[in-house]
Amino acid sequence: GWTALMCAAFGGHLPVVQALLEKLCNDFIHAALRFVNGAHIFTMDPDEMEHLLNETIAIFGKLRVTYLDIKASTQQTAHVWEVPDDIVFSLPDHFVERCYDMIDVMQMTSRFAELRSVQVGGSAATFARSVDQIIAKFHDALTKVKATDYDMLDIAASQYDDDFLRFRLTVRDCERRPRHGRAANRPSR
Repeated sequence: GWTALMCAAFGGHLPVVQALLEKLCNDFIHAALRFVNGAHIFTMDPDEMEHLLNETIAIFGKLRVTYLDIKASTQQTAHVWEVPDDIVFSLPDHFVERCYDMIDVMQMTSRFAELRSVQVGGSAATFARSVDQIIAKFHDALTKVKATDYDMLDIAASQYDDDFLRFRLTVRDCERRPRHGRAANRPSR
């Protein structure tokens, strides 16, 4: 099949096979960006977007399995593919990681939306103000992420790592604040 064609056409010439595999992976990424892209991340229903992102991740998983099956089948031929998997899948893995990051954003948005409905006894007014501050801080960080001038799934966007790190650190701080508040409000024994 396809393995025999590749081996016959290129004689297992490693740089050519590697270049073709990298091109194939890049084509998969570009096709995926037509299916799910950063412009839609914050405009679609979060559950629907999470579903699309998970489908995209599954497709890349199938691509990897197919590649590994074909590569294994070359072990019985005179033209063994010795292309390192990490080289072939560097960009697809990076893209999948971005998809996971955006799933995290969807889930965080839902968690912080649920925080508004938390009901607590005791000093409810103080707790409510604290919750409002946490939600405001989260939404400020989310607004900054939404306002970036690049596609959040564009793996060539070098500023993404810094922007997303700032977002994650803010979220981590927001998640810690209720725990600290609960510990401070516990009666001493």
